[in-house]
Amino acid sequence: MRRIDIPAFKEGLRGFTGNLKTHSAYFSTSNRRVGAFDLETEKIIWDKTYEAGADRSAITLDGKKIYVPTGYWYLGADSGMLVLNADNGDLIKRINVGPAAHNSLISLDGRFLYLGTQTMLTVFDPRNEKVIRNLYSLAEAKSKDTPRFVSMFADGGYFYDVAAGKKYYGADIGVTVDVYAAAFPDMHRELHSLYFSDNVVIVELSLNGTHKGDLVLPAGTIPPTGKEMHAPCCDVFHLVDGKVTSFHCYVAVPILLEQLGVFMNLRAAFRH
Repeated sequence: MRRIDIPAFKEGLRGFTGNLKTHSAYFSTSNRRVGAFDLETEKIIWDKTYEAGADRSAITLDGKKIYVPTGYWYLGADSGMLVLNADNGDLIKRINVGPAAHNSLISLDGRFLYLGTQTMLTVFDPRNEKVIRNLYSLAEAKSKDTPRFVSMFADGGYFYDVAAGKKYYGADIGVTVDVYAAAFPDMHRELHSLYFSDNVVIVELSLNGTHKGDLVLPAGTIPPTGKEMHAPCCDVFHLVDGKVTSFHCYVAVPILLEQLGVFMNLRAAFRH
């Protein structure tokens, strides 16, 4: 047995996790530092400091991503996890969860990630984010594929257009995808923040596009106005085994209609 001197550890070691595929161990310190240590060469591969804290981390079994809690001492609204590229420590994204994100752990089969915060234990299925991002890409004007969009829902799953008060099942789940693509040929959904809790994913986003086609709404059809839309939206998903069981869409319709110039005289704007 021997001791390896690693100066960064003097900052206060918060976590230490290894990975068989990379033959490396990954550490975090009280100074907001995360680093990779090669167990064969016994050298630091990389180490970086981050704006948020760095508490007890976990790495995926394939050695590609490190999930770093922002720390029990960090109580900001954006407290949660940093997701890092294990090759170089680059920040991939942040996941907002709750205050005092402290300990994280990957299940033995690699399917679930567990995170403890101040008052909550959250279970993540890393597949869920991939499913949701793929779902949005299938609704984009440049990559629209309505049948594939529909196929990502579970049997009995549904899409709920909350503003219209209407639920869609089966093949009809894709109706609004086609409606918005026809009305806004350059339709793009900008994803701002994603929040995860067990099998629930909440997305803050904006709907963006130029109104060049008929916008068919349950209350009537709005002919093209040529105006741009940048409407806030919030989507809530429930998933089971990688399939969407429910998708509740909350579009800020008054803002959307105001941007199209029809909010104050909606009835007159409808095609008769």
